[in-house]
Amino acid sequence: MEQLKKQFLEKWSLEQVKNMTLDEYTSTKSEGRRNDFTFWIENKMSDVINFESGSSEKFGIYLRSNKNTKIKEKDKRKTDGNYTWYKKYGDSKKEAFQKVKEIIVSVIQYAQNQEFKKIDDVDLGSGYKWIIAYYYAPEDTLLRIVSKDAFKYLSKAYFDEELKKISEIQKELIAIKPEDLSFDQYSKKLYKEYKDSGFVVKGRQINNEGEGDMNTQLNQILYGPPGTGKTYSTVNKALDILLGENHNSGINSIGKLKEKFGSQVEFVTFHQSFSYEDFVEGLKAKTDDGDLSYEIESGIFKEICENSKGQQKIKFKLDGMEFNDYLTVGQQFITIKGQGFEIVNIDDKIKIKNSKDKEYTLSRNSILEYLKRQDFHETHGHYSYQPKIAKYIFEKIDKNSLEESVLKPHVLIIDEINRGNISRIFGELITLIEPSKRAGESEVISVKLPYSKEDFSVPNNLYIIGTMNTADRSLTMMDTALRRRFDFIEMAPDVGLVKGDFDGIKVGKILEFINKRIEILYDREHLIGHSFLMNIDDLSGLKNAFKNKILPLLEEYFYDDFENIRKVLNDKKGKFYQKIEVDESLFFGNENIQKDSYKKANIDELTAEDFQQIYKNKDE
Repeated sequence: MEQLKKQFLEKWSLEQVKNMTLDEYTSTKSEGRRNDFTFWIENKMSDVINFESGSSEKFGIYLRSNKNTKIKEKDKRKTDGNYTWYKKYGDSKKEAFQKVKEIIVSVIQYAQNQEFKKIDDVDLGSGYKWIIAYYYAPEDTLLRIVSKDAFKYLSKAYFDEELKKISEIQKELIAIKPEDLSFDQYSKKLYKEYKDSGFVVKGRQINNEGEGDMNTQLNQILYGPPGTGKTYSTVNKALDILLGENHNSGINSIGKLKEKFGSQVEFVTFHQSFSYEDFVEGLKAKTDDGDLSYEIESGIFKEICENSKGQQKIKFKLDGMEFNDYLTVGQQFITIKGQGFEIVNIDDKIKIKNSKDKEYTLSRNSILEYLKRQDFHETHGHYSYQPKIAKYIFEKIDKNSLEESVLKPHVLIIDEINRGNISRIFGELITLIEPSKRAGESEVISVKLPYSKEDFSVPNNLYIIGTMNTADRSLTMMDTALRRRFDFIEMAPDVGLVKGDFDGIKVGKILEFINKRIEILYDREHLIGHSFLMNIDDLSGLKNAFKNKILPLLEEYFYDDFENIRKVLNDKKGKFYQKIEVDESLFFGNENIQKDSYKKANIDELTAEDFQQIYKNKDE
């Protein structure tokens, strides 16, 4: 660890930082092997201090890896398309970088001179400036902790929150360091106390520390023709939300996204038979020893809305809770499965009677477990009475007895959103997804759900990303209510991603010319996506792509109109589709046969010249 710190200081001495360029300060993987200042801080030095907090916004200015993310006029950030920076640092990337560099130099100088109080007032991300300070400060003058939340906890735990500034908290913690612990051991001990405490702070706003991008549109739909990477792009969109822009996470599939973020991400595909009961909640038939019953079951939308609300830690010990302080005999409830019951006795346990006059005794621990987990929508092997009672108790707990909750961003990805009946699926909840109508906003709206009778609203930290295949349904035919509530982001074919160049064939040119012709002969909603022709590096692969993807798609677009398909392919010589001469004798002399017939050629027999002619004139 000491050797790594030494390497960092040799590479990034104060003089070198003063003279570093913007390229030396920030880069991306696409620029080649990284060796910039921010990469050292966040990645190469992770064995010293793990600072992978997601977004690159904490660096003040950074080179964007995702050029498609839009920044609104009212945003605190500014971009020139390649770099993004905070407006407070300057109007141009040059001004912003110069300002950020000056700030970093001042932090280094303050650290070297042990003027730590001055670092508190520096206008740079808290974690970022303190990690710089740690590397440049004399040995054993700062703790190996940079988390602002950790210092908030330590101030509360050791000094009753009397100390607010990190420099002061550091100073007082160092003053009480046990003599038998090194600075490194002491830092580990304090940080472990913070992590084990479950301490949380309220909300997650976009800030210099870059913990997620909360300025992204809450509702957005990626639309475009087949093969433009819409579903793939939802992964990057979700990561921008969960980690912040320029995350470099290495996650490239929805499966890996789910594996990493669990219940923070849900994925569903809409189809014609998908309904409100599948999406929000509905009655599901269950059989038990031949007895048929109906239970209320939450859909994927309701579940992720509940998960989005976060948890609020109960400050007092649950072991001392008196149920009589929250519940009364005769009180009536409806279970999450839709059955009525009432409380008939309360002591250390709770006795209830259900709608069939059967009595059950609920153990104390089973109810307290639900309060600890705050998971009130699952039975976890118990009756469905405990979660309902636990939820009621939790809602009655004095808000001063609850820690403020962390609201992590959650993402619902809806694939093929245009294939579902939106009115049937969303029902009355279509209004609730509007940003201004979300929970926590000034115009919040809640509704009573039809089956569970619960009050329901949509959290303002739930992001909905839909995909829409324009070849299935035109944008103009979309449900009007949906169009008003979503931002639409076009995913057009990108010829620049098609790099194939072999045997005299330029695959990108093939895609370019095919799409130009389709746009004239049909429309731009039925173009061919770049993904069908990406990563093709030989003639055999190109033949397979045409045989199995391109030609079937064209036949679907131009149903039974082979003349137009041939025009799209510039197939004047019938290399792809051959005209069949009609044998008039089949019709016994009837000479009024108007229909032309075509057959697909054997694609495996096509030559490189046959593919070249798609984008070449015969004279070339």
